[in-house]
Amino acid sequence: MCGAPLLLLCSSLAAAPPAWDVRDHVPLKEFVIQSHRGAGELEAENTLEAFELGWKLGTAPEADVRSTKDGVIVALHDPGFDRVAKGSALAGKKVKDVPWADVKGLDVGAWKGAAFTGRRVPRLADVFAAMTGKPDRRLYLDIKDVDLNALAAEVKAARVGAQVVLASPKHAVIRQWKALVPGSGTLNWMGGTEQELGNKLAALRKDTFEGVTQLQLHVRRKDGALTPSKAFLAATGKELRERGILFQVLPWGADDEATYRELLGVASFATDYPEVTLKAVRAHYEGKTGRGKDAAPAAGAFKVTPKRDNDRVTVTTENGATVIDVRSPFGISGATIERVGNEWPDRVTLRLHLTGLESFTATCGTATVHGSASGDKRSLKLTVDGKEVPQGPNDPAFLDFKMVGKDGTPAKELPLKDGYFEMRLPKAFFDGDPKSFQIAWTDWYRR
Repeated sequence: MCGAPLLLLCSSLAAAPPAWDVRDHVPLKEFVIQSHRGAGELEAENTLEAFELGWKLGTAPEADVRSTKDGVIVALHDPGFDRVAKGSALAGKKVKDVPWADVKGLDVGAWKGAAFTGRRVPRLADVFAAMTGKPDRRLYLDIKDVDLNALAAEVKAARVGAQVVLASPKHAVIRQWKALVPGSGTLNWMGGTEQELGNKLAALRKDTFEGVTQLQLHVRRKDGALTPSKAFLAATGKELRERGILFQVLPWGADDEATYRELLGVASFATDYPEVTLKAVRAHYEGKTGRGKDAAPAAGAFKVTPKRDNDRVTVTTENGATVIDVRSPFGISGATIERVGNEWPDRVTLRLHLTGLESFTATCGTATVHGSASGDKRSLKLTVDGKEVPQGPNDPAFLDFKMVGKDGTPAKELPLKDGYFEMRLPKAFFDGDPKSFQIAWTDWYRR
């Protein structure tokens, strides 16, 4: 995620080329994508793991903010626990009515799947600790039920005022917060019909948008068309640009690239599906710049097709390398990775977020990588036309195979807990430059 201000500027969204295009004004590296509820469709929402994933993807995660009975500020969307901790001892109770001691041990990941078992409700202080000293980590704070003075005190104590953006549909809350933490951003979000949105904007206009640094409109699709209309979005974007207010759009439920492409020409999205949005945005920039030195990262040049609906295979760029992260709740599955660009990148790394690796294969043309890990034994080899290829650290066929723990340090024991198996696919794997390759995996400890 970039350290520049979050920005969404709507241009004309008509069929003709827009008069204003983000590619002419904002570098791709400054295009910010907000991950709703952390990276809540990829991870257990509002958990440290979700926020870490949001930052790792290069996005600005959002946290929903509430306080417990004894004043501990936590990240949790719902007023109660019934959805994310179904069947727990706190069923039917509200966050504001129970102490932190009763909340901190709750499992708020198991409801999403076995792979997320053990996720906990985080204190916001712990989230801030993960941001301190890392100015590129930004965070939205969506106010649900919290004392603003107490929240401001925690923000100031962690020295993350410039990294947070307070979000609320209430203008009075935004003005109060801006007085408490002047150096932070603010986001006034709003949904409703086009007429309702127009009325809300008119009310803000009367108050000269006091304290508002960003504004978000919720966009939905009705009978095949976007609402509010493209004309409404374009006019709103133009007004806010002239006022120096940053404009953001949240396309509710959009898990398809087509919707984001239809809205492109903008400089930021809020989304439940950051990996889909990333691909659409990067492809938009590629259409402008090609694949030169400063073009879109390789992550935008892939089409990923998982075998199972609940598998998550995301492609990002990290330190110049293309990184493919695999998350598979069932533990036995596969995916096809197809390049959209003209060639494979020089460095491709696979990360399998599994607890064990009974078997793994990656096949590209006549080349196949075979891998496994059990106990203290790890095996990884490359075959081409059925024959094993000798390896050395400096050879183009070299396979670098690691087990990595939760804190990023080497792991030695299985099952892995919040870690991953990492392997670098060698250049020799892509000889012949096939259009796609396939990966398949089996987790030792699948449930």
